[in-house]
Amino acid sequence: MQIRSGMQRLWRSNGLGWLLGLGVFGYLMAFPQTLNGADESFILYGASRILKGQAIYRDFFEFITPGSFYLFAGVFAIAGPSLLAARAVMAATNALSCVFLFRLTRQVASALEACAAVVVFVVLCLPVWRMASPHWLSTTLCLATATLLLSECWTETARARAVAVGVLAGLTFCTQQHRGVFLTIWVTATIVALSYLAPRALGWRCKRQIAWVALGWLAVTAGILGHAAWQGSLRRLLYATFTFVFRNYFTAVHGTNLSGKVSWAGIAPLTGGLVAATWLKMFELFPWVLVLEALALAWAVRRGVSRTLLVRGAALLLAGLMSVCILYLPDFIHVAFIAPFFLIVTAALVDRLRSLSVWNRPRFLRMAPPAALIVVCAVLLSKGRMNLQNAWRQVPERFETAVGELDSTTPMREAFQTVRVVLATTPSSHKTLFSYPADAWFYLAVPADNPTPFDLLLRGYNTPEQFREAAAALREHPPDGLVVSAVSASLRRYPELDAVLRDYQLAARVSGYEVYVRKPPK
Repeated sequence: MQIRSGMQRLWRSNGLGWLLGLGVFGYLMAFPQTLNGADESFILYGASRILKGQAIYRDFFEFITPGSFYLFAGVFAIAGPSLLAARAVMAATNALSCVFLFRLTRQVASALEACAAVVVFVVLCLPVWRMASPHWLSTTLCLATATLLLSECWTETARARAVAVGVLAGLTFCTQQHRGVFLTIWVTATIVALSYLAPRALGWRCKRQIAWVALGWLAVTAGILGHAAWQGSLRRLLYATFTFVFRNYFTAVHGTNLSGKVSWAGIAPLTGGLVAATWLKMFELFPWVLVLEALALAWAVRRGVSRTLLVRGAALLLAGLMSVCILYLPDFIHVAFIAPFFLIVTAALVDRLRSLSVWNRPRFLRMAPPAALIVVCAVLLSKGRMNLQNAWRQVPERFETAVGELDSTTPMREAFQTVRVVLATTPSSHKTLFSYPADAWFYLAVPADNPTPFDLLLRGYNTPEQFREAAAALREHPPDGLVVSAVSASLRRYPELDAVLRDYQLAARVSGYEVYVRKPPK
């Protein structure tokens, strides 16, 4: 009897969310240790540059705020340059997202819907982008901010909570500036909405709470961005995170048909192979979920405004604002990043559907909705097992690198071994390499240093000035080797880089790459 009572208390409490989080961490760590050649490598190699004393925006270029780079630099400082350590931190971060998702969902629905929301997120969202990414970090920070702000706990420490909310929102801005801006808007609107029901003597005083939030936000952003500006320059920071984003990045996204021709939950170029990990139709239905919840709230408000309705409205607003964040590229991967906010709204709708009186006549129908949710969860768990098996099936090779053992494809293993062997023939003890236009994973795996400030150098994305800056860096510090992707680009597409190539000779062709070494002196 005591065991049954304990299980019931666990089911009703947030302790179940922490148990789910532990399970999620173990599940994510069971996936193969693959290394993405672009986005993930940009973050991790940038972190290693910081650890070596270089400064973001000064010594290497990035257009997002530096939070994720500093985080993984700290991870590498503790664990060394290890992909396993980076993945463990990322798995823990995503597990925390599940804990926060569970707690937020419990405010608008039952524990069954909350469990279902976590399972959907883990099985159908996280596997589409299994890598260290500032997108997932921002998702966790947004969920943490919402959990803290909407919780009924800590009402006696309103000032401390407001500062903590501001710190979390500031950390989000320092990780991805666009997500941070919209999250800050949501925090302000939600504080105003919650103050509607609060008694003047006991509730949050709206202006004071916003002021404390602003204090926390300014403290963390001044510390992180101030450090980045001090090491580099304020001008470079503003150019990278604001001017470049609006003048080049968004234009490049549209100009390369990544956004203009990709509808909501569509498939962007080169990402079609990731669709099998999810159910695309679910992502396509998310906007309709917002419409249905908006109509349901409008109908419920006729009877008066309660805290439950305000929380549901706040969740709806947060999902809407997060949607705006990804409109520059609303493909299914970016929808996966913000899926938890839609799942909270969906859970609220499902909970209201389960509470309809129609399920009481006849009585056996009461069990139909929970039974359906349990069946869905069982199907999803089977899908999760299939995703894990498919992930391992796609990477038959395992090989040792400078960042630990990697699970990868045969072409990537062959390319890595070829580049490492070619560089071993050069006299330099400290290897340098330039990979064009991207494939920064070589810098981590070989290892070798990139003498230019750019891990990605692509026409239409980078400016002519940046191409000239890269060419000048290559002339001043000629790398031991060049790796050119024969599939996606060629150095000959840009005259100044072509001039650099004249001093090199082809050493090998392997797996879609051309590897060059410096010509011997005459």
